[in-house]
Amino acid sequence: MMVFRRVFVSLNFSSRIYFSMKKTAKLLLTALLMLTAASLYAQNSYTNEALRKKYDEASDLFRKEKYASAQHIFDQVAASAQTSDETLAMEAAYYAAICSEQLG
Repeated sequence: MMVFRRVFVSLNFSSRIYFSMKKTAKLLLTALLMLTAASLYAQNSYTNEALRKKYDEASDLFRKEKYASAQHIFDQVAASAQTSDETLAMEAAYYAAICSEQLG
């Protein structure tokens, strides 16, 4: 009976260590994934911010009826934003087409 008890206590202790290590590994993996996601989001928002500034610059040129310059910038924004911001890419392509139409 005593041997059985020692083995049980030993197994119980081993399983506690195993589950403790497993839980720690899960927590570390979760933290790593969260940090990676946060850094990717930060890089993406920085890129989107730069594209948005170029889009705003092109919009100002469009309002001033400088269609050739606006079209060039809209085309750049549309090409650059294809993967990061599809809505911005579609809007830029739309306004680039309007500029083309205005230019004849």
